[in-house]
Amino acid sequence: MKQGSTTPIKIDGISSVISLAIDSKDKVYFGSVFYNFSILKTALSWVKQQSQFALVDSSKTKTWTRPDLLSVDGEVNIDIANPNIDKVVFDGVQQGQTNKHWTINVKPETAPRDHNLQVTFTLDGKQYTSEIIVSMQAKIAPPAPSAKQNLSDLIKTTDLGNIIDNNDDTIFTAVNQKNSNVIDDFSQITIKKKDNHSATLTAKLDSKSYAGSVDVTYNVVPATVVDLKIELKPTAPDAIVVKDYLGQINDSNITNPVNTFYYANSESLITMVKSTESSVITGVVYGCDDQWNKITQTSPIDPTIGIKLDGSQLATNDGKYVVELSDNLGHTNNVYLQIAKDKKIANYFDTDNGKQFEIWVKANGYDNIRGYGSSQLNKLFAESKNWQQIASDSQFARSVADWFKTNGKLSSKEPLTKEQVVEQLKTQIPISIKIPAVNTSNYGINKVSFVLNQSEFNPNDKVKITVKYNNAQSEQFSLQIKDNNAPNKKGGLSGLAIVGIVLGSLAGLALLGWLFKRFVVDTFILGPIRDKKQKAWRIREDKALVEMQAEEETEKAKRGK
Repeated sequence: MKQGSTTPIKIDGISSVISLAIDSKDKVYFGSVFYNFSILKTALSWVKQQSQFALVDSSKTKTWTRPDLLSVDGEVNIDIANPNIDKVVFDGVQQGQTNKHWTINVKPETAPRDHNLQVTFTLDGKQYTSEIIVSMQAKIAPPAPSAKQNLSDLIKTTDLGNIIDNNDDTIFTAVNQKNSNVIDDFSQITIKKKDNHSATLTAKLDSKSYAGSVDVTYNVVPATVVDLKIELKPTAPDAIVVKDYLGQINDSNITNPVNTFYYANSESLITMVKSTESSVITGVVYGCDDQWNKITQTSPIDPTIGIKLDGSQLATNDGKYVVELSDNLGHTNNVYLQIAKDKKIANYFDTDNGKQFEIWVKANGYDNIRGYGSSQLNKLFAESKNWQQIASDSQFARSVADWFKTNGKLSSKEPLTKEQVVEQLKTQIPISIKIPAVNTSNYGINKVSFVLNQSEFNPNDKVKITVKYNNAQSEQFSLQIKDNNAPNKKGGLSGLAIVGIVLGSLAGLALLGWLFKRFVVDTFILGPIRDKKQKAWRIREDKALVEMQAEEETEKAKRGK
Protein backbone atom coordinates (compact mmCIF):
# COMPACT_ATOMS: atom_id res chain seq x y z
CA MET A 1 0.00 0.00 0.00
CA LYS A 2 1.11 3.58 -0.53
CA GLN A 3 3.09 5.13 2.31
CA GLY A 4 0.66 6.41 4.91
CA SER A 5 -2.28 4.54 3.39
CA THR A 6 -4.38 2.05 5.33
CA THR A 7 -6.08 0.44 2.33
CA PRO A 8 -4.29 -2.45 0.62
CA ILE A 9 -4.35 -2.66 -3.19
CA LYS A 10 -5.04 -6.04 -4.82
CA ILE A 11 -2.43 -7.08 -7.38
CA ASP A 12 -3.59 -9.44 -10.10
CA GLY A 13 -1.27 -12.37 -10.65
CA ILE A 14 -0.44 -13.40 -7.04
CA SER A 15 -2.58 -16.24 -5.71
CA SER A 16 -2.95 -15.08 -2.10
CA VAL A 17 -4.00 -12.07 -0.06
CA ILE A 18 -1.72 -9.33 -1.30
CA SER A 19 -0.89 -5.68 -0.91
CA LEU A 20 1.33 -3.11 -2.55
CA ALA A 21 3.64 -0.80 -0.62
CA ILE A 22 5.89 2.05 -1.75
CA ASP A 23 8.43 3.50 0.65
CA SER A 24 9.70 7.08 0.84
CA LYS A 25 12.16 6.35 -1.99
CA ASP A 26 9.37 4.96 -4.17
CA LYS A 27 10.73 1.45 -3.83
CA VAL A 28 7.96 -1.00 -4.68
CA TYR A 29 7.05 -3.90 -2.35
CA PHE A 30 4.52 -6.64 -2.99
CA GLY A 31 2.99 -8.19 0.11
CA SER A 32 1.10 -11.45 0.59
CA VAL A 33 -0.09 -13.61 3.49
CA PHE A 34 1.07 -17.21 3.62
CA TYR A 35 -0.22 -19.25 6.58
CA ASN A 36 -0.60 -16.04 8.64
CA PHE A 37 2.98 -14.94 7.98
CA SER A 38 3.42 -11.65 6.15
CA ILE A 39 5.71 -11.80 3.11
CA LEU A 40 7.06 -8.68 1.42
CA LYS A 41 8.87 -8.77 -1.90
CA THR A 42 10.35 -6.04 -4.06
CA ALA A 43 9.89 -5.68 -7.81
CA LEU A 44 13.39 -7.15 -8.08
CA SER A 45 12.56 -10.20 -5.99
CA TRP A 46 9.37 -10.73 -8.03
CA VAL A 47 11.45 -10.79 -11.22
CA LYS A 48 13.98 -13.15 -9.67
CA GLN A 49 11.13 -15.45 -8.66
CA GLN A 50 10.05 -15.71 -12.32
CA SER A 51 13.63 -16.31 -13.55
CA GLN A 52 15.99 -19.25 -13.52
CA PHE A 53 19.74 -18.93 -13.94
CA ALA A 54 21.22 -22.34 -14.73
CA LEU A 55 24.93 -22.98 -15.23
CA VAL A 56 25.69 -25.18 -18.22
CA ASP A 57 28.61 -26.71 -16.31
CA SER A 58 27.45 -27.67 -12.82
CA SER A 59 31.03 -27.51 -11.53
CA LYS A 60 31.02 -23.75 -12.05
CA THR A 61 29.64 -21.33 -9.47
CA LYS A 62 27.07 -18.56 -9.32
CA THR A 63 26.64 -16.12 -6.45
CA TRP A 64 24.21 -13.31 -5.73
CA THR A 65 26.82 -10.72 -4.75
CA ARG A 66 24.00 -8.31 -3.99
CA PRO A 67 20.26 -8.62 -4.62
CA ASP A 68 20.54 -7.28 -8.18
CA LEU A 69 23.99 -8.68 -9.07
CA LEU A 70 24.57 -12.30 -10.08
CA SER A 71 28.22 -13.28 -10.51
CA VAL A 72 29.00 -16.40 -12.54
CA ASP A 73 32.21 -18.02 -13.72
CA GLY A 74 30.83 -20.09 -16.59
CA GLU A 75 28.24 -20.23 -19.36
CA VAL A 76 24.73 -19.67 -18.02
CA ASN A 77 21.23 -20.09 -19.43
CA ILE A 78 18.56 -17.60 -18.33
CA ASP A 79 14.98 -18.84 -18.45
CA ILE A 80 12.14 -16.37 -17.79
CA ALA A 81 8.43 -17.14 -17.98
CA ASN A 82 5.34 -15.32 -16.71
CA PRO A 83 2.22 -14.06 -18.53
CA ASN A 84 2.47 -10.70 -16.75
CA ILE A 85 5.88 -9.91 -18.25
CA ASP A 86 5.71 -7.39 -21.12
CA LYS A 87 9.26 -7.50 -22.46
CA VAL A 88 12.79 -8.62 -21.67
CA VAL A 89 15.80 -6.56 -22.77
CA PHE A 90 19.32 -8.01 -22.58
CA ASP A 91 22.31 -5.74 -23.18
CA GLY A 92 20.04 -3.18 -24.82
CA VAL A 93 18.42 -5.64 -27.24
CA GLN A 94 14.79 -6.69 -26.82
CA GLN A 95 14.62 -10.49 -26.73
CA GLY A 96 12.24 -12.65 -28.70
CA GLN A 97 9.77 -14.94 -26.97
CA THR A 98 7.14 -17.55 -27.59
CA ASN A 99 4.13 -17.91 -25.32
CA LYS A 100 5.59 -15.45 -22.78
CA HIS A 101 8.73 -17.56 -22.42
CA TRP A 102 12.19 -16.06 -22.87
CA THR A 103 15.51 -17.95 -23.07
CA ILE A 104 18.90 -16.21 -23.09
CA ASN A 105 22.32 -17.84 -23.29
CA VAL A 106 25.32 -16.00 -21.84
CA LYS A 107 28.79 -17.24 -22.79
CA PRO A 108 32.20 -16.10 -21.56
CA GLU A 109 33.99 -13.66 -23.83
CA THR A 110 37.64 -12.71 -24.22
CA ALA A 111 37.33 -10.48 -21.12
CA PRO A 112 35.02 -10.43 -18.08
CA ARG A 113 31.85 -8.48 -18.75
CA ASP A 114 28.77 -7.21 -16.94
CA HIS A 115 25.54 -7.91 -18.81
CA ASN A 116 22.35 -5.91 -18.17
CA LEU A 117 19.03 -7.73 -17.91
CA GLN A 118 15.85 -5.62 -17.81
CA VAL A 119 12.42 -7.13 -17.23
CA THR A 120 9.28 -5.03 -17.65
CA PHE A 121 6.03 -6.40 -16.23
CA THR A 122 2.51 -5.25 -15.44
CA LEU A 123 0.59 -6.02 -12.24
CA ASP A 124 -2.88 -4.68 -11.50
CA GLY A 125 -2.65 -2.28 -14.44
CA LYS A 126 0.66 -0.76 -13.30
CA GLN A 127 3.93 -1.33 -15.17
CA TYR A 128 7.28 -1.85 -13.46
CA THR A 129 10.84 -2.46 -14.68
CA SER A 130 13.52 -4.25 -12.73
CA GLU A 131 17.19 -4.71 -13.62
CA ILE A 132 19.63 -7.50 -12.85
CA ILE A 133 23.35 -7.40 -13.61
CA VAL A 134 24.76 -10.75 -14.77
CA SER A 135 28.48 -10.46 -14.19
CA MET A 136 30.38 -12.98 -16.31
CA GLN A 137 33.70 -13.41 -14.53
CA ALA A 138 35.01 -16.16 -16.80
CA LYS A 139 36.84 -15.39 -20.01
CA ILE A 140 38.12 -17.33 -22.97
CA ALA A 141 41.38 -17.00 -24.81
CA PRO A 142 41.07 -14.90 -27.96
CA PRO A 143 41.01 -17.03 -31.11
CA ALA A 144 44.40 -17.49 -32.64
CA PRO A 145 44.67 -15.85 -36.04
CA SER A 146 44.18 -18.51 -38.70
CA ALA A 147 47.31 -19.39 -40.58
CA LYS A 148 47.29 -18.45 -44.24
CA GLN A 149 47.46 -21.38 -46.64
CA ASN A 150 49.89 -21.29 -49.52
CA LEU A 151 48.20 -21.55 -52.91
CA SER A 152 50.80 -24.02 -54.13
CA ASP A 153 49.83 -26.36 -51.27
CA LEU A 154 46.13 -26.10 -52.07
CA ILE A 155 46.16 -26.25 -55.87
CA LYS A 156 47.89 -29.56 -56.55
CA THR A 157 46.56 -30.13 -60.08
CA THR A 158 47.85 -27.23 -62.17
CA ASP A 159 47.07 -28.59 -65.66
CA LEU A 160 43.50 -27.42 -66.23
CA GLY A 161 43.08 -29.05 -69.65
CA ASN A 162 40.90 -27.40 -72.31
CA ILE A 163 38.89 -24.30 -71.37
CA ILE A 164 36.61 -22.24 -73.63
CA ASP A 165 38.29 -18.85 -72.86
CA ASN A 166 40.80 -17.28 -70.49
CA ASN A 167 38.41 -15.10 -68.52
CA ASP A 168 39.17 -15.00 -64.79
CA ASP A 169 35.90 -16.72 -63.88
CA THR A 170 36.57 -19.50 -66.40
CA ILE A 171 40.05 -20.11 -64.94
CA PHE A 172 38.75 -20.01 -61.35
CA THR A 173 35.99 -22.51 -62.21
CA ALA A 174 38.49 -24.86 -63.87
CA VAL A 175 40.84 -24.65 -60.85
CA ASN A 176 38.10 -25.75 -58.46
CA GLN A 177 36.83 -28.46 -60.82
CA LYS A 178 40.32 -29.98 -61.00
CA ASN A 179 41.03 -29.57 -57.27
CA SER A 180 37.78 -30.57 -55.52
CA ASN A 181 36.57 -27.01 -54.81
CA VAL A 182 39.59 -26.27 -52.64
CA ILE A 183 39.31 -22.47 -52.92
CA ASP A 184 36.43 -20.95 -50.94
CA ASP A 185 36.93 -17.27 -51.80
CA PHE A 186 38.46 -16.26 -55.12
CA SER A 187 37.97 -12.57 -54.24
CA GLN A 188 41.22 -12.91 -52.23
CA ILE A 189 43.13 -14.05 -55.33
CA THR A 190 44.23 -12.18 -58.44
CA ILE A 191 45.35 -13.56 -61.83
CA LYS A 192 48.52 -12.27 -63.47
CA LYS A 193 50.65 -13.15 -66.54
CA LYS A 194 47.62 -14.53 -68.35
CA ASP A 195 47.58 -15.75 -71.97
CA ASN A 196 45.90 -18.54 -73.95
CA HIS A 197 48.12 -21.23 -72.38
CA SER A 198 49.00 -20.26 -68.80
CA ALA A 199 48.34 -17.89 -65.91
CA THR A 200 49.65 -17.13 -62.42
CA LEU A 201 47.26 -17.08 -59.46
CA THR A 202 48.53 -14.82 -56.64
CA ALA A 203 47.08 -14.15 -53.19
CA LYS A 204 46.21 -10.48 -52.64
CA LEU A 205 48.27 -8.56 -50.08
CA ASP A 206 45.26 -8.16 -47.77
CA SER A 207 44.15 -11.79 -48.09
CA LYS A 208 43.21 -13.35 -44.75
CA SER A 209 43.20 -16.94 -45.98
CA TYR A 210 45.81 -17.37 -48.69
CA ALA A 211 49.48 -16.62 -49.38
CA GLY A 212 51.95 -17.12 -52.20
CA SER A 213 51.20 -17.93 -55.83
CA VAL A 214 50.88 -20.85 -58.23
CA ASP A 215 51.19 -21.24 -62.01
CA VAL A 216 48.50 -23.09 -63.95
CA THR A 217 48.42 -24.24 -67.57
CA TYR A 218 45.54 -24.81 -69.99
CA ASN A 219 44.53 -24.67 -73.64
CA VAL A 220 41.90 -22.19 -74.81
CA VAL A 221 39.66 -24.15 -77.17
CA PRO A 222 36.41 -22.33 -78.05
CA ALA A 223 33.40 -24.60 -77.77
CA THR A 224 32.01 -25.74 -81.09
CA VAL A 225 28.24 -25.70 -81.33
CA VAL A 226 26.22 -26.79 -84.33
CA ASP A 227 22.69 -25.42 -84.11
CA LEU A 228 20.24 -26.52 -86.78
CA LYS A 229 17.56 -23.87 -86.99
CA ILE A 230 14.58 -22.74 -88.99
CA GLU A 231 13.54 -19.34 -90.27
CA LEU A 232 9.94 -18.24 -89.72
CA LYS A 233 8.42 -15.48 -91.86
CA PRO A 234 4.73 -14.56 -91.46
CA THR A 235 2.78 -13.77 -94.58
CA ALA A 236 0.96 -10.89 -92.84
CA PRO A 237 3.10 -7.79 -92.19
CA ASP A 238 1.57 -7.01 -88.78
CA ALA A 239 1.81 -10.54 -87.40
CA ILE A 240 3.30 -11.24 -83.99
CA VAL A 241 6.41 -13.41 -84.17
CA VAL A 242 8.62 -14.79 -81.36
CA LYS A 243 11.72 -16.59 -82.63
CA ASP A 244 14.19 -19.00 -81.11
CA TYR A 245 13.27 -18.93 -77.42
CA LEU A 246 13.45 -21.62 -74.73
CA GLY A 247 10.33 -23.05 -73.13
CA GLN A 248 9.20 -25.96 -70.98
CA ILE A 249 6.47 -28.29 -72.16
CA ASN A 250 6.24 -29.77 -68.66
CA ASP A 251 6.74 -26.95 -66.15
CA SER A 252 5.96 -28.97 -63.02
CA ASN A 253 9.64 -28.73 -62.04
CA ILE A 254 12.08 -25.91 -62.61
CA THR A 255 14.64 -28.29 -64.14
CA ASN A 256 12.40 -30.21 -66.51
CA PRO A 257 13.94 -30.11 -70.02
CA VAL A 258 13.60 -27.04 -72.22
CA ASN A 259 13.16 -26.97 -75.98
CA THR A 260 13.61 -24.36 -78.69
CA PHE A 261 10.32 -22.71 -79.66
CA TYR A 262 9.02 -20.43 -82.41
CA TYR A 263 5.64 -18.72 -82.45
CA ALA A 264 3.51 -16.73 -84.91
CA ASN A 265 -0.12 -15.67 -84.71
CA SER A 266 -0.77 -16.02 -88.47
CA GLU A 267 0.23 -18.08 -91.50
CA SER A 268 3.99 -18.30 -91.90
CA LEU A 269 6.64 -19.67 -94.23
CA ILE A 270 9.09 -22.06 -92.60
CA THR A 271 12.49 -22.61 -94.19
CA MET A 272 15.65 -24.34 -93.01
CA VAL A 273 18.74 -22.26 -92.18
CA LYS A 274 21.95 -23.55 -93.78
CA SER A 275 25.18 -22.66 -92.01
CA THR A 276 27.08 -22.72 -95.35
CA GLU A 277 26.09 -22.99 -98.99
CA SER A 278 27.33 -26.56 -99.04
CA SER A 279 25.35 -27.65 -96.00
CA VAL A 280 22.80 -30.36 -96.65
CA ILE A 281 19.84 -30.15 -94.27
CA THR A 282 16.64 -32.13 -94.27
CA GLY A 283 13.53 -31.39 -92.27
CA VAL A 284 10.20 -33.03 -91.49
CA VAL A 285 7.18 -31.35 -89.87
CA TYR A 286 4.88 -33.35 -87.57
CA GLY A 287 1.52 -32.28 -86.23
CA CYS A 288 1.33 -32.46 -82.40
CA ASP A 289 -1.40 -33.26 -79.92
CA ASP A 290 -2.27 -31.13 -76.89
CA GLN A 291 0.81 -32.35 -74.99
CA TRP A 292 3.19 -31.64 -77.88
CA ASN A 293 3.53 -35.32 -78.76
CA LYS A 294 4.02 -35.79 -82.51
CA ILE A 295 1.27 -37.65 -84.39
CA THR A 296 1.38 -39.69 -87.57
CA GLN A 297 0.67 -36.96 -90.12
CA THR A 298 3.89 -35.43 -91.47
CA SER A 299 5.19 -33.32 -94.32
CA PRO A 300 8.75 -32.81 -95.58
CA ILE A 301 10.19 -29.31 -95.85
CA ASP A 302 11.27 -28.37 -99.33
CA PRO A 303 14.97 -27.40 -99.04
CA THR A 304 14.46 -24.56 -101.54
CA ILE A 305 11.05 -23.00 -100.91
CA GLY A 306 10.20 -24.34 -97.45
CA ILE A 307 6.64 -24.98 -96.28
CA LYS A 308 3.67 -22.78 -95.40
CA LEU A 309 1.72 -23.53 -92.25
CA ASP A 310 -1.33 -21.79 -90.82
CA GLY A 311 -2.11 -23.97 -87.81
CA SER A 312 -4.65 -26.20 -89.50
CA GLN A 313 -2.51 -28.70 -91.40
CA LEU A 314 -1.32 -32.16 -90.30
CA ALA A 315 -4.18 -32.71 -87.80
CA THR A 316 -2.45 -30.46 -85.27
CA ASN A 317 -4.01 -29.46 -81.94
CA ASP A 318 -4.09 -25.66 -81.54
CA GLY A 319 -1.45 -25.13 -84.25
CA LYS A 320 1.28 -27.18 -82.51
CA TYR A 321 4.09 -28.68 -84.60
CA VAL A 322 7.53 -30.17 -84.14
CA VAL A 323 10.20 -29.82 -86.84
CA GLU A 324 12.90 -32.51 -86.90
CA LEU A 325 16.14 -31.31 -88.53
CA SER A 326 19.28 -33.24 -89.49
CA ASP A 327 22.38 -32.55 -91.60
CA ASN A 328 24.93 -34.54 -93.55
CA LEU A 329 27.35 -34.59 -90.57
CA GLY A 330 24.93 -36.38 -88.27
CA HIS A 331 23.79 -33.36 -86.27
CA THR A 332 20.11 -33.29 -85.28
CA ASN A 333 17.79 -30.85 -83.61
CA ASN A 334 14.08 -30.64 -82.82
CA VAL A 335 12.36 -27.27 -82.99
CA TYR A 336 8.85 -26.69 -81.64
CA LEU A 337 6.50 -24.35 -83.48
CA GLN A 338 3.07 -22.95 -82.75
CA ILE A 339 0.91 -20.98 -85.17
CA ALA A 340 -2.21 -19.92 -83.29
CA LYS A 341 -4.01 -16.92 -81.84
CA ASP A 342 -2.58 -17.43 -78.33
CA LYS A 343 0.95 -18.53 -77.41
CA LYS A 344 0.85 -21.55 -75.07
CA ILE A 345 4.53 -21.84 -74.11
CA ALA A 346 6.16 -18.91 -72.29
CA ASN A 347 9.82 -17.96 -72.45
CA TYR A 348 11.44 -20.04 -69.71
CA PHE A 349 13.32 -17.05 -68.28
CA ASP A 350 10.09 -15.07 -67.96
CA THR A 351 8.46 -17.78 -65.83
CA ASP A 352 8.77 -18.31 -62.08
CA ASN A 353 10.71 -21.50 -62.81
CA GLY A 354 13.26 -19.66 -64.93
CA LYS A 355 13.63 -16.79 -62.48
CA GLN A 356 14.17 -19.18 -59.58
CA PHE A 357 16.69 -21.21 -61.57
CA GLU A 358 18.65 -18.05 -62.39
CA ILE A 359 18.92 -17.28 -58.67
CA TRP A 360 19.89 -20.87 -57.97
CA VAL A 361 22.61 -21.09 -60.62
CA LYS A 362 24.06 -17.76 -59.53
CA ALA A 363 24.34 -19.12 -55.99
CA ASN A 364 26.29 -22.02 -57.50
CA GLY A 365 28.71 -19.89 -59.51
CA TYR A 366 27.00 -19.44 -62.90
CA ASP A 367 26.09 -16.12 -64.50
CA ASN A 368 24.44 -14.93 -67.73
CA ILE A 369 22.68 -18.20 -68.56
CA ARG A 370 20.08 -16.41 -70.70
CA GLY A 371 22.43 -16.83 -73.65
CA TYR A 372 22.42 -20.64 -73.32
CA GLY A 373 20.89 -22.83 -75.99
CA SER A 374 18.55 -25.69 -75.11
CA SER A 375 21.33 -28.30 -75.05
CA GLN A 376 23.53 -26.15 -72.79
CA LEU A 377 20.71 -25.38 -70.40
CA ASN A 378 19.56 -29.00 -70.22
CA LYS A 379 23.14 -30.01 -69.44
CA LEU A 380 23.14 -27.47 -66.61
CA PHE A 381 19.85 -28.93 -65.38
CA ALA A 382 21.56 -32.33 -65.15
CA GLU A 383 24.47 -30.86 -63.16
CA SER A 384 22.05 -29.15 -60.79
CA LYS A 385 20.93 -32.51 -59.41
CA ASN A 386 24.00 -32.29 -57.17
CA TRP A 387 23.09 -28.82 -55.93
CA GLN A 388 20.92 -27.98 -52.97
CA GLN A 389 17.36 -27.57 -54.25
CA ILE A 390 16.04 -24.02 -54.20
CA ALA A 391 12.69 -23.39 -52.53
CA SER A 392 9.60 -23.01 -54.70
CA ASP A 393 6.83 -20.46 -54.21
CA SER A 394 4.48 -23.16 -52.94
CA GLN A 395 7.07 -24.29 -50.37
CA PHE A 396 7.41 -20.71 -49.13
CA ALA A 397 3.62 -20.29 -48.96
CA ARG A 398 3.29 -23.46 -46.85
CA SER A 399 6.24 -22.58 -44.61
CA VAL A 400 5.04 -19.03 -43.91
CA ALA A 401 1.55 -20.40 -43.12
CA ASP A 402 3.07 -22.96 -40.72
CA TRP A 403 5.00 -20.13 -39.03
CA PHE A 404 1.80 -18.11 -38.50
CA LYS A 405 -0.07 -21.15 -37.13
CA THR A 406 2.49 -21.26 -34.31
CA ASN A 407 3.48 -17.62 -33.86
CA GLY A 408 0.74 -15.47 -35.40
CA LYS A 409 -1.34 -13.23 -33.13
CA LEU A 410 -4.38 -10.99 -33.69
CA SER A 411 -5.91 -8.70 -31.06
CA SER A 412 -8.37 -5.81 -30.83
CA LYS A 413 -10.84 -4.05 -28.56
CA GLU A 414 -13.06 -3.09 -31.47
CA PRO A 415 -14.33 -4.58 -34.75
CA LEU A 416 -11.68 -4.79 -37.47
CA THR A 417 -11.85 -4.45 -41.24
CA LYS A 418 -10.11 -6.91 -43.52
CA GLU A 419 -7.43 -4.31 -44.23
CA GLN A 420 -6.75 -3.79 -40.50
CA VAL A 421 -6.34 -7.54 -39.95
CA VAL A 422 -3.96 -7.76 -42.92
CA GLU A 423 -1.91 -4.87 -41.48
CA GLN A 424 -1.52 -6.77 -38.20
CA LEU A 425 -0.39 -9.85 -40.12
CA LYS A 426 2.08 -7.90 -42.25
CA THR A 427 3.93 -6.66 -39.16
CA GLN A 428 4.58 -10.28 -38.16
CA ILE A 429 5.87 -11.71 -41.48
CA PRO A 430 9.14 -13.55 -40.68
CA ILE A 431 12.22 -11.93 -42.22
CA SER A 432 13.69 -15.34 -43.06
CA ILE A 433 12.41 -18.85 -43.62
CA LYS A 434 14.24 -22.14 -43.15
CA ILE A 435 13.18 -25.30 -44.96
CA PRO A 436 15.18 -28.49 -44.24
CA ALA A 437 17.54 -29.48 -47.10
CA VAL A 438 16.31 -26.59 -49.27
CA ASN A 439 18.08 -23.40 -50.37
CA THR A 440 15.87 -20.49 -49.26
CA SER A 441 18.15 -17.64 -50.39
CA ASN A 442 15.45 -16.58 -52.88
CA TYR A 443 12.93 -15.76 -50.11
CA GLY A 444 11.50 -12.25 -50.28
CA ILE A 445 9.33 -10.80 -47.50
CA ASN A 446 7.56 -8.48 -49.97
CA LYS A 447 6.26 -11.48 -51.93
CA VAL A 448 4.05 -12.57 -49.00
CA SER A 449 0.38 -11.56 -48.96
CA PHE A 450 -2.83 -12.72 -47.26
CA VAL A 451 -6.32 -13.71 -48.37
CA LEU A 452 -9.11 -13.51 -45.73
CA ASN A 453 -12.53 -15.16 -45.71
CA GLN A 454 -14.62 -12.03 -44.97
CA SER A 455 -14.46 -8.24 -44.82
CA GLU A 456 -15.22 -7.46 -41.14
CA PHE A 457 -14.28 -9.14 -37.87
CA ASN A 458 -15.11 -8.78 -34.18
CA PRO A 459 -12.98 -9.57 -31.12
CA ASN A 460 -12.93 -13.34 -30.44
CA ASP A 461 -13.76 -14.11 -34.11
CA LYS A 462 -11.72 -16.80 -35.80
CA VAL A 463 -10.20 -15.43 -39.00
CA LYS A 464 -9.67 -17.91 -41.83
CA ILE A 465 -6.41 -17.02 -43.56
CA THR A 466 -4.64 -18.16 -46.73
CA VAL A 467 -0.99 -17.19 -47.27
CA LYS A 468 0.08 -16.28 -50.79
CA TYR A 469 3.69 -16.24 -51.97
CA ASN A 470 3.65 -14.68 -55.43
CA ASN A 471 0.83 -16.72 -57.01
CA ALA A 472 1.25 -19.86 -54.88
CA GLN A 473 -1.20 -20.38 -51.99
CA SER A 474 -1.11 -22.27 -48.72
CA GLU A 475 -3.92 -24.25 -47.20
CA GLN A 476 -6.39 -22.20 -45.16
CA PHE A 477 -5.87 -21.92 -41.39
CA SER A 478 -7.45 -19.93 -38.54
CA LEU A 479 -6.26 -17.36 -36.00
CA GLN A 480 -8.54 -16.05 -33.25
CA ILE A 481 -8.71 -12.32 -32.53
CA LYS A 482 -7.88 -11.83 -28.85
CA ASP A 483 -10.38 -9.54 -27.13
CA ASN A 484 -8.33 -6.89 -25.30
CA ASN A 485 -11.44 -5.87 -23.33
CA ALA A 486 -11.75 -9.28 -21.69
CA PRO A 487 -10.91 -9.18 -17.95
CA ASN A 488 -7.69 -10.83 -16.95
CA LYS A 489 -8.64 -13.57 -14.49
CA LYS A 490 -5.23 -15.11 -14.14
CA GLY A 491 -4.47 -15.42 -10.43
CA GLY A 492 -7.50 -13.32 -9.38
CA LEU A 493 -9.64 -14.27 -6.39
CA SER A 494 -13.42 -14.43 -6.41
CA GLY A 495 -15.52 -12.82 -3.65
CA LEU A 496 -16.32 -16.21 -2.13
CA ALA A 497 -12.64 -17.11 -2.11
CA ILE A 498 -11.78 -13.90 -0.27
CA VAL A 499 -14.58 -14.49 2.30
CA GLY A 500 -13.35 -18.04 2.76
CA ILE A 501 -9.79 -16.87 3.35
CA VAL A 502 -10.94 -14.23 5.88
CA LEU A 503 -13.11 -16.71 7.82
CA GLY A 504 -10.34 -19.29 7.74
CA SER A 505 -7.87 -16.72 9.05
CA LEU A 506 -10.22 -15.73 11.93
CA ALA A 507 -10.79 -19.36 12.84
CA GLY A 508 -7.06 -19.93 12.81
CA LEU A 509 -6.49 -16.94 15.08
CA ALA A 510 -9.15 -18.18 17.54
CA LEU A 511 -7.58 -21.62 17.64
CA LEU A 512 -4.13 -20.14 18.10
CA GLY A 513 -5.43 -17.96 21.00
CA TRP A 514 -7.00 -20.95 22.80
CA LEU A 515 -3.83 -23.03 22.39
CA PHE A 516 -1.70 -20.13 23.63
CA LYS A 517 -3.91 -19.69 26.75
CA ARG A 518 -4.09 -23.42 27.39
CA PHE A 519 -0.42 -24.29 27.05
CA VAL A 520 1.44 -21.03 27.65
CA VAL A 521 -0.59 -18.64 29.83
CA ASP A 522 -2.06 -21.29 32.17
CA THR A 523 1.16 -23.26 32.49
CA PHE A 524 3.85 -20.62 32.67
CA ILE A 525 2.08 -17.48 33.93
CA LEU A 526 -1.16 -18.13 35.84
CA GLY A 527 0.09 -21.34 37.49
CA PRO A 528 3.09 -19.77 39.28
CA ILE A 529 0.93 -16.82 40.38
CA ARG A 530 -1.63 -19.15 41.92
CA ASP A 531 1.14 -21.09 43.70
CA LYS A 532 2.55 -17.88 45.21
CA LYS A 533 -0.87 -16.80 46.38
CA GLN A 534 -1.54 -20.16 47.99
CA LYS A 535 1.86 -20.14 49.71
CA ALA A 536 1.32 -16.62 51.03
CA TRP A 537 -2.12 -17.63 52.26
CA ARG A 538 -0.71 -20.58 54.11
CA ILE A 539 2.01 -18.41 55.71
CA ARG A 540 -0.59 -15.89 56.86
CA GLU A 541 -2.79 -18.67 58.23
CA ASP A 542 0.12 -20.23 60.14
CA LYS A 543 1.08 -16.87 61.64
CA ALA A 544 -2.49 -16.15 62.71
CA LEU A 545 -2.75 -19.58 64.28
CA VAL A 546 0.43 -18.97 66.35
CA GLU A 547 -0.89 -15.60 67.50
CA MET A 548 -4.22 -17.14 68.49
CA GLN A 549 -2.47 -19.82 70.51
CA ALA A 550 -0.32 -17.20 72.26
CA GLU A 551 -3.37 -15.17 73.15
CA GLU A 552 -5.08 -18.27 74.56
CA GLU A 553 -2.05 -19.03 76.71
CA THR A 554 -1.98 -15.46 78.00
CA GLU A 555 -5.68 -15.58 78.80
CA LYS A 556 -5.25 -18.86 80.70
CA ALA A 557 -2.45 -17.34 82.77
CA LYS A 558 -4.59 -14.39 83.80
CA ARG A 559 -7.45 -16.61 84.89
CA GLY A 560 -5.08 -18.76 86.95
CA LYS A 561 -4.03 -15.79 89.05
